[in-house]
Amino acid sequence: MWRLRGDYDNATTHLEQGLTLHRDIGHRNGEAEVLNELGQVFTETRGPAAAMSVYEEALKIARALSLPLEGAQALEGIARCHAKTANPEAALAGLREALTVYRRLGVPEERDAAGLLAELEGGSMPGQPV
Repeated sequence: MWRLRGDYDNATTHLEQGLTLHRDIGHRNGEAEVLNELGQVFTETRGPAAAMSVYEEALKIARALSLPLEGAQALEGIARCHAKTANPEAALAGLREALTVYRRLGVPEERDAAGLLAELEGGSMPGQPV
């Protein structure tokens, strides 16, 4: 909610509290979910490098626990970070992998990931004129 309102300070505070709680009680699924949300906030506030490390942590947990949606969300987040740092090959690979999972699961995340993939395959980087 805070992130969607653009209140990144409150979003970070609440997400970090949630992350601590999930870790304290050993709820790894929740930890992966919160890390993906935190990655989105960090992308906006701390930049792609900080966000990428959070997404990579989420991906590691998602793979260890066989959580396909959380894993795909982490892959998409990592891909978006690569796109922001002008690394289109890594962005394309991550988006393709995430999109495969999204399609298999039939989730709405597919739409945004497919849009970014089409943009990158068209040769433009996000935020740059086509």
